[in-house]
Amino acid sequence: MKKIFVILFIVLSMLIANDDSGELESSCNNGNADSCLNLGLLYYSDYYGVGIEQDTYKAAELFDKACEGGNARSCSLLGYFHAYVSEVQDFIKARDLFDKACEGGYSGGCNNLAIAYANGEGVKQNYAKAARLYAKACNSRDRPEACNSLGDLYYYGKGLKKNLEKANKIYKISCNGGYDLGCYNLAFSYDNAEGIEQDYKKAMALYRRVCNNGYIDGCNNLGVLYENGNGVKQDYKKAKELYEKACENDYDLGCYNLANLHLKGNGTEQDYKKAKEYFAKGCNLQDKESCGEYEKLKDEGH
Repeated sequence: MKKIFVILFIVLSMLIANDDSGELESSCNNGNADSCLNLGLLYYSDYYGVGIEQDTYKAAELFDKACEGGNARSCSLLGYFHAYVSEVQDFIKARDLFDKACEGGYSGGCNNLAIAYANGEGVKQNYAKAARLYAKACNSRDRPEACNSLGDLYYYGKGLKKNLEKANKIYKISCNGGYDLGCYNLAFSYDNAEGIEQDYKKAMALYRRVCNNGYIDGCNNLGVLYENGNGVKQDYKKAKELYEKACENDYDLGCYNLANLHLKGNGTEQDYKKAKEYFAKGCNLQDKESCGEYEKLKDEGH
């Protein structure tokens, strides 16, 4: 959620980075809601160095003015401020602003309101309402993250009847929209034959795609395919490279899998010391199996 919001700010800041802030302020004062929004974005993040000192509270004031002027996107941004940025969290106010943004036609507001219902933030938790709102945002075709969340509700059967086939169709929409988690979830389904015919090659292509984009879970799972020779010739060294990448980025299962390669001497020399080291890291990252293996090696005197 937070990552999506930051990306939104960066993209919008790119569009307005060359605008004169004085002109924006003048236009905002004359009632132009879009100018208030754009000026607020500059106050929120001077990412492109246009000379405005960051002031999230000033940004919120401008979002409020823009929202009152009919800019639905500003209502959603102001709602996010009250929920996650302000020192005084107010999920109820945020909910009302997300609702106003959604009713005003801004898909991001619908998505944020859906998150509120899914998490019970400012409202009683209601997955059925969350599903309807995710669907509305997903249907706008500019919210692939909403499509992924809707797919999750079908996958887990929350607020909707569990339907893995439907979940996969929606994950595909999310993935085609450029959302890495949607691609990962679709890859996982291909990998494990969940609601779709097992296809390791398709899983591999999707895991590789998200791994290259920095989604570390995908790197680990791609490593598992190489280690087991599923959809590809077995290659322990390639698996080791991928597990190393995952572990270096603090992914617990990556550390666990890397430790096992060292423990068994697959793709590398057998090394109990390194195995113990990586099990320890996995344990510190809250992986229980890593903790168990670490204690076992310790008891054996390694």
